[in-house]
Amino acid sequence: MTPQRRPVNAVLFDLGGVLVDVDLAGLKQGLAQVYDCAPLRVEEAVFASGLKTAHDLGRVAPWEFHARV
Repeated sequence: MTPQRRPVNAVLFDLGGVLVDVDLAGLKQGLAQVYDCAPLRVEEAVFASGLKTAHDLGRVAPWEFHARV
């Protein structure tokens, strides 16, 4: 007897520069709008601080990343 399998509802890929190029300026602008701040503040807080790199390397959990942002 073959076990029943649940259908696949979604497939997720890491698209953060792995499979496609990412428009970092657009990303920073979008985050700035979400957080109601200047894109330079996003650059400082997320990119220049090393937070994004730490997250990408698995040193910062997703929930911690979002809390720190």
